[in-house]
Amino acid sequence: MPFSRQFKALVRISTFFGVAWGSIGTLVSMLTGAPFVPSLLTFGAMFGIVGGVSGISTALLIARGESGRELAEVSTWRVTFWGFLGGFTPGALFALIAMAVGNTDVLGLLLAVSLFSGGIASALSGAAAAAAKRVGPGDREDQPKLPAL
Repeated sequence: MPFSRQFKALVRISTFFGVAWGSIGTLVSMLTGAPFVPSLLTFGAMFGIVGGVSGISTALLIARGESGRELAEVSTWRVTFWGFLGGFTPGALFALIAMAVGNTDVLGLLLAVSLFSGGIASALSGAAAAAAKRVGPGDREDQPKLPAL
């Protein structure tokens, strides 16, 4: 069964975010001085999953918010904003769930992770948009276009 271009792009974006976050998790593990191999794998996997979810939500927000526009029409700052919102949203939703069930002990941690995730997602999104726009408009025959939903 062939996958659509949009699905393939979603997988690539979530993988890109997951690898970036997994690298940060591995770095955090090394800086905290935890036992080497189990900690590297655990932190890398946990942060990678958060990054993958962040990448999925960012990609879906950009696709929905900027549908029907060509990449050249969307400013890098807008992509950066969508990246922040996409990175911030999963942790913020977990914070809302924690509040709903009465577990207020983890709210500060969840909001800190949400802000950190939003910052990383906005940096990744903005950098990717800027890099994609470096190819001049006349340099490509088929300009990338966000699908209309």
